[in-house]
Amino acid sequence: MSDESPKHDEEATSRRRVPIPVRVLVFLVVYVYSIGPMFWLWYEAENMGGSYLLRAFYTPLKLLCLGSTTFEDFLNDYIGWWIA
Repeated sequence: MSDESPKHDEEATSRRRVPIPVRVLVFLVVYVYSIGPMFWLWYEAENMGGSYLLRAFYTPLKLLCLGSTTFEDFLNDYIGWWIA
C-alpha cells in the first residue's frame, strides 16, 4: 500500500498548476510570435484566397497594428527577420 494519501496527491498537483494569468500571458506571447514563421501562409490567405481560418486567426494582430504604430513597427521588424 502506498504511503501517499489522495489528499497529498491533490496538494502536490495544485502546487504544480500554473496560474491562469501566467497561462494567458504565455499564450499571447506565443500567439504574437507565431506570425513570423506563419507569415507566408498568412500572406497567401490574406491576398490570394487561402485559408479563411488562418485569416481569422491572425485578424486580431492586424487590428492591433491599425491601432498602434509602435506595435506595427515591432511586428514588421519581427516578420522582416523571418522572411529576410
